[in-house]
Amino acid sequence: MQASGLRPLRLRGRTLLPIVQGGMGVGVSAHKLAGTVASLGGIGTISSVDLRRHHPDLMERTHGLPPGAAARDA
Repeated sequence: MQASGLRPLRLRGRTLLPIVQGGMGVGVSAHKLAGTVASLGGIGTISSVDLRRHHPDLMERTHGLPPGAAARDA
């Protein structure tokens, strides 16, 4: 863990920096960003808004559907 000057946060036996990377949606806060934040001792989050962008099979299945329908039909 890097030195930050902030008091550590203890959560379920783990010591974390009190820094939370919040959900930014639309493919930004996915596994890579959340994993990087977590590897540096912070708390990363994964946004579920349009995660299909990371899955070509879902993009293909939902291509051309009106907004909202893609989520229901995936």
